Amino acid sequence: MIKLVVSDVDGTLLRNGDTAIPEKVIEYIKAFKEKDVLFAVASGREYSSLRHLFEPVKDDIIYICVNGALVVYKEQLVGKTPLDRRIAFNISEEIMKEPGCEVLISGEEKTYSKVKNQSFADHIRNDVKYNLDDIKNFRDIKEDVIKVSAFNKNGIADFAKRLYRKWGNQVYVVQSQDTWVDCTAPFVTKGNALIRVQEAFGISEEDTMAFGDNYNDVDMFEHAFFSYAMQDSYVDIRRAARFLAPDVATILQDVLRI
Repeated sequence: MIKLVVSDVDGTLLRNGDTAIPEKVIEYIKAFKEKDVLFAVASGREYSSLRHLFEPVKDDIIYICVNGALVVYKEQLVGKTPLDRRIAFNISEEIMKEPGCEVLISGEEKTYSKVKNQSFADHIRNDVKYNLDDIKNFRDIKEDVIKVSAFNKNGIADFAKRLYRKWGNQVYVVQSQDTWVDCTAPFVTKGNALIRVQEAFGISEEDTMAFGDNYNDVDMFEHAFFSYAMQDSYVDIRRAARFLAPDVATILQDVLRI
């Protein structure tokens, strides 16, 4: 019996450029609550952004934020895994030197950047709803750093490979979309965060359903018997999941019928 449903956001719940969670999905989350089925979101996004995105059910879901570096439920911290600050700032400086790249540094409370392009900052603040500080010196950040991200609107794959070759033995490097690459502490993944949630609530892999569409979702599939990749995902993403889905809402509707 399904006791926990966990879903990626961008490319999975938000499809084809959508900026709002489909109303059907919100209604299904409410229905799951009535049936004592937990719903979790697993995203590279920060906590404040996710709470805004899921406003109608913001106090009813589990947040696996920042690719698993931060886990929150009912505004209580379930787990946090910071990056080594020295390594985080060195990677950030390297991103700043890369042509066309913007850097985001994620803390628990805020997100920080030395903004190159104001339209990027406006998008992060106004569309993604991050609490973004434009700073002059990375070392002015006082809170724990839990993720460093690079964005390049023209594609990030080549730079992601270079980051992995240089830093992959010290941090976890994963490409989350065509334009983003994320760096977190070693062993920080959505899958490991999912294990933490399952242990906290006494839920087995057999009673877990997971949805995703990209490389940072693959190890989450390994800990959910009912693992679904979006049918337009890359081939190796589809192969990592047991099932394919045209969208999340269709499958959630079937689960509720059952």
